[in-house]
Amino acid sequence: MTWTDQERSGVKEEASVKTASDYALSDFERKVYDVILAGNATKDGEIAEAAGISLRSAYRVLSSLEYKGFLKRTGNNKNGCWLVVKKIQ
Repeated sequence: MTWTDQERSGVKEEASVKTASDYALSDFERKVYDVILAGNATKDGEIAEAAGISLRSAYRVLSSLEYKGFLKRTGNNKNGCWLVVKKIQ
């Protein structure tokens, strides 16, 4: 069995991709989501720096996006990373 790039990145394509306006995402949530989706960062500190927000804000936003079903945390607390579960445009 071979893996596609989509399966490796953890992004699951839905039948109908919704736009950001279909979801109630804050500006911070959208910034963090875009950083992770672009593959620029997967660790908390890298995400905060790339999105231009504080580390504490990044923790709050990541938790919110995970609760809403957009992200999934994989790995342990020290070496884990964030993956996009729900793709939006």
